[in-house]
Amino acid sequence: KLESHDGAAILTSWALLEQDEKIEEALQQFRRAWTIRISCGSHNTLDAADLLSMMGVAECKAGLMEPGLRHATEGYELRQRLEGRLATPYGATLMQNLGRCCWLAGDDQRALQHLEESRAVLERTGMLKSAQGANLAQFTAKVHCRLGDPTKELELLYDAKEFSEACGRLRSREGAAILLDLGSALLDAREDPKAQEVLELADQICIENGLDETPLGQLVK
Repeated sequence: KLESHDGAAILTSWALLEQDEKIEEALQQFRRAWTIRISCGSHNTLDAADLLSMMGVAECKAGLMEPGLRHATEGYELRQRLEGRLATPYGATLMQNLGRCCWLAGDDQRALQHLEESRAVLERTGMLKSAQGANLAQFTAKVHCRLGDPTKELELLYDAKEFSEACGRLRSREGAAILLDLGSALLDAREDPKAQEVLELADQICIENGLDETPLGQLVK
């Protein structure tokens, strides 16, 4: 039965699977899950905080900046209230989500503040060299790119590659996406030989994972 705490969790999982390619459908699932949590009284829990945060990101991706920022902030504040302080990798995820929403809304400085807070938590908990740390470094690089700091952008993309490699995730779709960003940044920096090496590796990974005919695989080529 979906009209329950467990049902809300199932809908949230479905939404997460759909959000990269079907943002409107994912948003509907997030909202339905939130309505269920309110009706069954589980809207003041850690799971509810995570749902609010994820729903906020989906809303911002859909161009709904006001509710997106509000929900991401509410999720961040709810987990902070329940945990006392956001000192775990789960808390770092909510900081990262809020930073992503700020970036989508055009507030680069506020985005950077939350992303740097997230990195500090991952460093303190020994979780920086993880898939989460790689994703964080890759996204923070985008912020620095838009702020006009290509040196920091490159540094962070090399971090993302290192972290992805350290946790055994480089030869995956996410790893190929990191390498694509790194290769593009190296081309912008006029470091063509290094860029070619990185992009060739990304192409190999796309072929290994059957991604060569996907939008990512075509971009790598």
